[in-house]
Amino acid sequence: MHKESLDTFVEFLSDLEFAFFYKYRMPEFLKDSKKIIENNRRKRRLTEIEISKLIKNQEIVLNQKCPRCQGENFMEVIDHEVVISNNTPIEKKIHSRKCRICGYNSYKNKPLNFKMRVNKIFGKYYWVEL
Repeated sequence: MHKESLDTFVEFLSDLEFAFFYKYRMPEFLKDSKKIIENNRRKRRLTEIEISKLIKNQEIVLNQKCPRCQGENFMEVIDHEVVISNNTPIEKKIHSRKCRICGYNSYKNKPLNFKMRVNKIFGKYYWVEL
């Protein structure tokens, strides 16, 4: 599988997607990667205030896209959990998806609204494999 560089990934984001990436994902990166992201922000001529405005004006929509940024670029996250049933340990793999743009994971992060909270209770944002 071909992994794209951070430079390439960030370059092909729209300004709205970049704003979410900048706000929510930038803290995860190391110093050199942060420089790449900052350079891309300057190249786009986006200020911190403009980034905040772009994020603030985005509506929360529930569909197959990311509910926070409406991105369509996800990666699968697998968590392992051990449960005891009849004195026998059973390992469960819990699959969920994380947005590559803003890092939002509907299974792990706080729900953005009431409808998402209900969907989370009924397990709509993850699936389990034994």
